[in-house]
Amino acid sequence: CMWMRNTFIPLSVAFLDESGAIVNIEDMEPQTEVTHCAAQPARYALEMNSGAFRHEIAREVALEAFATLKGR
Repeated sequence: CMWMRNTFIPLSVAFLDESGAIVNIEDMEPQTEVTHCAAQPARYALEMNSGAFRHEIAREVALEAFATLKGR
């Protein structure tokens, strides 16, 4: 689970499984201690500006970058 205690901008987090598929996405408000957890077991968490995962192009670019980094 994640929280935003010392973060000053709103973020969205995508929880990913071992293969890099999105399990679920949570929008997080800054400077809160509300926990945001994966809906099922997840291996990774990828953060972007709040709402970015709702835009297909941004989501695809982020997942491609993640796959490239994971392959290193």
